[in-house]
Amino acid sequence: NKGVALDKIEKPEGAIKAYKQAIKINPDNVYAYSDLGGIFFRLGNLEDASINVKCALEKDKNLVSALSLQGRIKIEKKQYNEASKCFERAISLDIGNPILLIWNSYARFLNIEFSKDTKDKKYQEELISILRNLEKVDTLSKKLGKEIRAHILYFIGSFYLKGKDTIAAKEKLEECIRLKSRTPIEASARELLGNIWNYQIRPHWLRWW
Repeated sequence: NKGVALDKIEKPEGAIKAYKQAIKINPDNVYAYSDLGGIFFRLGNLEDASINVKCALEKDKNLVSALSLQGRIKIEKKQYNEASKCFERAISLDIGNPILLIWNSYARFLNIEFSKDTKDKKYQEELISILRNLEKVDTLSKKLGKEIRAHILYFIGSFYLKGKDTIAAKEKLEECIRLKSRTPIEASARELLGNIWNYQIRPHWLRWW
């Protein structure tokens, strides 16, 4: 708990010491491994993050926080398909968690973005599937606050723009801005919305999925 508290007040060095002490006292404390891995991940130390998440999952293969962290580590390592598998496993254990659904959508998008031609039919089909899932996530997130929903709407708008549906993209980005979440994603939405005016706004077949 000391590690958690120190992490919250942005004192990672103290949190790392506390987590290591907790593990020394109880080597089976899976949460200490997972949270320690999370700090190393945020500090950019993927090697130690991977070591600790591996220890956590060896002791509890169903630990959702560790599975989520493992997925984010794999994204950083550009192992997008493997990352998606981690998030899907976590989602099966924590059904309806919008954060996990967002991360999985992001991993799936990166996978198709770097493995398929954007003009390929499979690319378009996967993009539609991702958008459908994000629309469902948006419904789930309405009770979780403006910040999470703003991120979801921004991603939906971005993916619509990727699919050349500028009208739907514009609508979602405007909705994101109207939330007034006062987060960095709001500024990103404004910037992307401004760029849309450089496109010819017209209905696209993705709108009728």
